[in-house]
Amino acid sequence: MLRIGSTLRASRRLLNRQLHFQCPIIAGDSAIAGIAPVRHRRFIPFNYSSSFGNISASASFFSMLSSNSSIFNAPNTERTEENDSVEPNLSVAGDAGVALSEVERVAPRLSDGILDAYLAIELALDSVVKIFTVSSSPNYFLPWQNKSQRETTGSGIVSLTFLFQKVILYMLPFFDLALYILQGSYLVGYVNFHLVIGGSSSPSLPFVYGFVIPGKRILTNAHVVADHTFVLVRKHGSPTKYRATVQAVGHECDLAILVVESEEFWEGMNSLDLGDVPFLQEAVSVVGYPQGGDNISVTKGVVSRVEPTQYVHGASQLLAIQIDAAINPGNSGGPAIMGDKVAGVAFQNLSGAENIGYIIPVPVIKHFIAGVEERGEYAGFCSLGLSCQPTENAQIREYFQMQSKMTGVLVSRINPLSDASRVLKKDDIILSFDGVPIASDGTVPFRNRERIAFDHLVSMKKPNETAELKVLRNGEAHDFKITLHPDWAEVNFCVVTLGDRVHRSRVLRRRLYFLLSLKLQPLVPVHQFDKLPSYFIFAGLVFIPLTQPFLHEYGEEWYNTSPRRLCERALRELPKKPGEQFIILSQVLMDDINAGYERLAELQVKKVNGVEVLNLKHLRQLVEDGNQKNVRFDLDDERVIVLNYESARIATSRILKRHRIPHAISIDLTDEQNAAELQSACST
Repeated sequence: MLRIGSTLRASRRLLNRQLHFQCPIIAGDSAIAGIAPVRHRRFIPFNYSSSFGNISASASFFSMLSSNSSIFNAPNTERTEENDSVEPNLSVAGDAGVALSEVERVAPRLSDGILDAYLAIELALDSVVKIFTVSSSPNYFLPWQNKSQRETTGSGIVSLTFLFQKVILYMLPFFDLALYILQGSYLVGYVNFHLVIGGSSSPSLPFVYGFVIPGKRILTNAHVVADHTFVLVRKHGSPTKYRATVQAVGHECDLAILVVESEEFWEGMNSLDLGDVPFLQEAVSVVGYPQGGDNISVTKGVVSRVEPTQYVHGASQLLAIQIDAAINPGNSGGPAIMGDKVAGVAFQNLSGAENIGYIIPVPVIKHFIAGVEERGEYAGFCSLGLSCQPTENAQIREYFQMQSKMTGVLVSRINPLSDASRVLKKDDIILSFDGVPIASDGTVPFRNRERIAFDHLVSMKKPNETAELKVLRNGEAHDFKITLHPDWAEVNFCVVTLGDRVHRSRVLRRRLYFLLSLKLQPLVPVHQFDKLPSYFIFAGLVFIPLTQPFLHEYGEEWYNTSPRRLCERALRELPKKPGEQFIILSQVLMDDINAGYERLAELQVKKVNGVEVLNLKHLRQLVEDGNQKNVRFDLDDERVIVLNYESARIATSRILKRHRIPHAISIDLTDEQNAAELQSACST
């Protein structure tokens, strides 16, 4: 009787890399020394069914023949000299017909490299779609209006299968169904199961452990649909475009989920399975619709590096894979395929460099999807809210009383609003995170002989999960527990050194000020997508909260052309109070009421009528209080603006009319009832 060998667990990663939602098959008890890449397949349908109580299963068998497979002691098989392949002789119930796949037909004419690309194309034809996005981003200089719309294209991955994480528990008692066909050391077959549990059929549950997007969804990049107003998708080989809606967006991880309601769109579509993080020098094929053509494109490369990387769109630092395949505008959102599994999602490249592209790895994708499934919306990635520096110098180790074999990182700065501020202190030494020792350079072990920054462990925790930290304080070791939360406006604490643009973003390439910066939440938001800016106009004075997108309006070299003091505050300032914003007077709409104040634009507003301003909503409340005859604004550089309240209120109406501005305040500053009325007025 066939049974599962003890080497299955050790070989699961290699097996899953070669399969597409199918169960690999192993015959006998032979150890798996290695599995050669499957070059082409011979599909041999056969049916098998069995039932166990209220659980029944059916299976279809497919053989996968490697062009260089070595077969020995394989009963019921014959080798043909013409094609050096194996012809299985299976005795099964029902008709057994053999149909050669298109790949097998062309395989003899192709080299290994071209054949791999051909396999990637065949796999992606019914799985990758082209996305057409119409977007309109806000005008931060004129926050009451949007810029003209623009059209962009991207790529997306289709997922149809509902994969149940506990399905492996149902399958464990029925390993006699899991027929693993292994001839020599090459995988040549698999079984695809369909379970019926308790009389109800689950939708094509394959025997594989993992998690993919349930239902009919499309996975793409967040920057593909950022500030979208209209989204269409098109299948390969089809002239028809279908309306799509955005279900969830994670700008931080640059991922988004789209939904297409049309049933016609999903006819004939296949889904792609998520694989593992590839090792260095493993080959991947990037599939998508880059600019320069309309048809699907495949570029091939190898994995160059795996480490936490700056995500340009979300200004965050998460695990990423660097490859040498070409990733161009339009490739964004397309899969990087390894075997017949998705190794990642293409999302950015490095401008000014050749053959340096980046893909989002599977752990980040799964974290994003799991959060959406559990909460119904994007959950975010957790952070400690602090920055650290290495302890490699012998003198600093001695100063902080570290023993010779102790390793860890020094806490340099803590976000006062983070949970870490209640537990950790400046000059603490973090020795380990969740029991994983942290090296003096801030890295932790990752796979075989690889190391990555320990903030990867932090980012992979679920929101509201507890982390255990071992900390050295004043020469004594302490154990602390910290509840982790996501930061919605995250950025590494850094200083500008060079302004290289990266794919589809104005965010700079930066040098880290410290070795690690575990998502210190800045006072000035780094990005702001899918919503209009906040503003408040009083007597022609336009007040806004400072954001980096506002500074981006000064051009691609905004770090040189924008007001220096605002740029410095944007890159360095941390909030000290919950809800705090950095309020500035962005411009003065000229009128008799504000004559002489026009040169005070681009200064921070510190106080209104002697009260410190917390945020823009607070500023509006202070201005409209009405208890005083005059309104006094204290600005940066000790500048002062004084206006008669009643005269300023009357002047506001005529200034709005003159500049054709519909409202003096943004929707987010009004109460719910007024906001609904304002939204209705804006839509009409």
